Amino acid sequence: MMKQYINIKNLVVAFMLLGLFSCTQDFETINDNTKSTKVVHPKYLLPTAQSIAMNHYFNNDVNDIVTGVLCQHFSQPSYAEESNYKFRDGMLDRNIGEFYMAIANIREMNSMIDEADEEVFSKEQKEGWNLILMTLEAFCMQNITDVNGPATYSNGFDLQNDPTPAYDSQRDIYVSLLTQLSSAVTGVSNPEINMALGSQDLIYGGDITAWRKFANSMLLRLAMRVSDVDETLSRQYVAMAIDPANGGVIDSNDENAMLKYKDSPSANMFFENVLDGWTPGVVASNTIYDIMAGNDDPRIYMYFGGPWYYSGLPYGETGTWWRYANINYDLIAFKNYKNNGYWYGGGPEDLPGIFIDHAEVEFFLSEAALRNYPNTGDATTHYNNAIQSSVQYYADFLEIEDVQTDIDTYLALPSVDLDQVTGLDAKLERIGREKWIALFLQGGEAWAEARRLDSPTFNVPTGKTEADIPMRLKFSSREWIINEANVKAAADMLNGGSDEYETRLWWDIK
Repeated sequence: MMKQYINIKNLVVAFMLLGLFSCTQDFETINDNTKSTKVVHPKYLLPTAQSIAMNHYFNNDVNDIVTGVLCQHFSQPSYAEESNYKFRDGMLDRNIGEFYMAIANIREMNSMIDEADEEVFSKEQKEGWNLILMTLEAFCMQNITDVNGPATYSNGFDLQNDPTPAYDSQRDIYVSLLTQLSSAVTGVSNPEINMALGSQDLIYGGDITAWRKFANSMLLRLAMRVSDVDETLSRQYVAMAIDPANGGVIDSNDENAMLKYKDSPSANMFFENVLDGWTPGVVASNTIYDIMAGNDDPRIYMYFGGPWYYSGLPYGETGTWWRYANINYDLIAFKNYKNNGYWYGGGPEDLPGIFIDHAEVEFFLSEAALRNYPNTGDATTHYNNAIQSSVQYYADFLEIEDVQTDIDTYLALPSVDLDQVTGLDAKLERIGREKWIALFLQGGEAWAEARRLDSPTFNVPTGKTEADIPMRLKFSSREWIINEANVKAAADMLNGGSDEYETRLWWDIK
């Protein structure tokens, strides 16, 4: 019998998620003694953690997360403080806080499973659970450290006994994630194990073979992120990630790691955060729109639409939202808005949220091949596959047929063709730009890769210089007040010991 009980806050959240995602399944308890306290099976907490993480990552509300604006996929038509590098302190907390909340749920599930008898979870099921939860934790923690750098991790989840935990360096966090994630992958003795998760796993329905590919793809992401600063570490874990004996990486759009949304109120957060009667908080940035238009990118009209004008709002400026390209209404519906007597709305609300997909994996493999990592194949083939997968993914969602000619034409452009440039830096610049385009609606990853690969070139708001472009987010004043000594020690870990927006992270050495 399980010995750890979930706290009441998580129980409430679990029941809320049951109402949204699990209407077809009976609620089960592990303890059948009607006279004792019931405990909830951890599978009913799994959608909580998955949804907290992806809802936040997919969010377009700059009061909570700002990466979609920082990566210059979007401009702000009404309030452009963040586009001009003026960040609200509450956002600095919430930007990482939601990921920590997801990890807290993950850690609680881990404790419940670890303490369960084998009659509740077999050894193989525990291995599967460890893989699932470690993969989700790696995703959340990577997003935290790639924003701030140092972060509370190894000692950050026992606040009752340690309310002012020390911070780990970014290098230590990356090494820990690589080690734990690879152990979780290799620790699965039976990838075919029946996890009995069903619809409670909003990503893969409990398919451990698919989860291994998700985990290995995350391992590839983490390993390539450190390629400039620790090539030995990078090569070690890239080799593990792509090894077929370990399950391999995502190799088609059908295997993408995604949270599958439904219609409102369970729609994706980009839809849910545009309230009835409100205008969108963001529109297309001229940075991405001009680059895509300049190459006649077939995705430009998949990503963006009217109302009437097709252009990007100059980054850092404000303007009337309907004069600029919005997200394509056939991609994400626009919640009812009335303007000059006309109502706008309708269309899909269920565009999935992507944790990591085939396009990103192929871009990493292309880069690894250019760096002469063993067994990584041909760089150009992987690059072309990445763009193919990106275009095809959105075409499939939008039910656009016969896009192959458009893809072939795009890949043959001298400004796109990887073989039209020579030298590692020039090829990496091209990979970086195309990956950044493909990472649309994945702001955290798009911002991280743009910083690491220094591509594309970002626009600079009026009154700013390139030296002002943020390379990270600062620690919040709340952290400084509550945990000053440890935050000061964390700041000392940064380049130059400087807790500034312009300070580069450990892996960003160019």
